[in-house]
Amino acid sequence: MAREEINHAVHSYGGDDGIDRGSPIALVFGSLVLERLSTAEQVIAELVAALDTGYFVVTHIRADVAAASAQCAAAVYSEHHKMLRPRTGGEINALPAGGELLAPGLVVAADWIPDQDTPDRGESSCCWAAVGAWGGIG
Repeated sequence: MAREEINHAVHSYGGDDGIDRGSPIALVFGSLVLERLSTAEQVIAELVAALDTGYFVVTHIRADVAAASAQCAAAVYSEHHKMLRPRTGGEINALPAGGELLAPGLVVAADWIPDQDTPDRGESSCCWAAVGAWGGIG
């Protein structure tokens, strides 16, 4: 994604006024968005650079935990000539460069709702999630 495209999207959304870049904006990367990008770090960095402050949500298939499930998901995509790139926990943590992860950090996605009656999945799930902020909020 080119910086010009990002700036155009940021400034043209919402009519003539565009997005209020001074107000916190939420960037949500879920449902297999980042796994399909080879340059996910660059896309996130360009979006964050175009906005002053905000929050991000990342869900991602983790390759170093429940590896068989991650490999199976990648194989299904490959059979349909689509790319799916699971990443390690370290790679996922590095995606939102310049941002700060909020507690509890990168965890199994279901653990973001600890009050719910969900079984403790420990590290058996390959779908992990993180929430963070940049620009002095959080």
